[in-house]
Amino acid sequence: MSERIVDSGRKPAYQPWQLASFDAPRTRGMPTAAEMEQVQHHAREEGREAGYAEGRKLAEAEAQRLAALLTAAQSGVAQLDQAVADQLLKLALEIARRVVSDALAAKPELILPVVQEAVRCLPEFEQPVRVLMHPDDAALVQSHLAAQAAAGGWLIVADAAMERGGCRLKTVTTEIDATLAGRWERVLAALGQKQDWLAA
Repeated sequence: MSERIVDSGRKPAYQPWQLASFDAPRTRGMPTAAEMEQVQHHAREEGREAGYAEGRKLAEAEAQRLAALLTAAQSGVAQLDQAVADQLLKLALEIARRVVSDALAAKPELILPVVQEAVRCLPEFEQPVRVLMHPDDAALVQSHLAAQAAAGGWLIVADAAMERGGCRLKTVTTEIDATLAGRWERVLAALGQKQDWLAA
């Protein structure tokens, strides 16, 4: 059996395993209680901040959605208010037209103040004045205002084409429309409306 010569200057290709000493200082191991508490505190703070940020984002989105809904609701209410106001005005005008028509039919002498007011609207000293009106109204004015007509230089002219309840005054330079249709049109214009008396 030949003997091997071992070179003491070379290291063997393997080294036997040895159990490390428990007394050796740890280079990496379990965190201490203080470190664990600090990690938990940091995690809680990060979680809280993330939760607040997400909550703020959701609250802002919800506030924007509610603001949009409120704006739409206010716009809808305004449109509804305008529609109701328009319908009420239309109804009020229809009632007024019927009341005027019924009042003139029931009390034809209501034409008298209409004629007097129309004559007052003429420029002073403008004569002669021709007052055109329905024959029935002309007879009524002749019987009630004959003296005033004579003193004012009015000439009452019966015109079958005229509607009852109104008149038209004419002088050489002026014409006043005091017909029902004309007066109705002026009332509606003051209300920003336009509607024919007969079509009301």
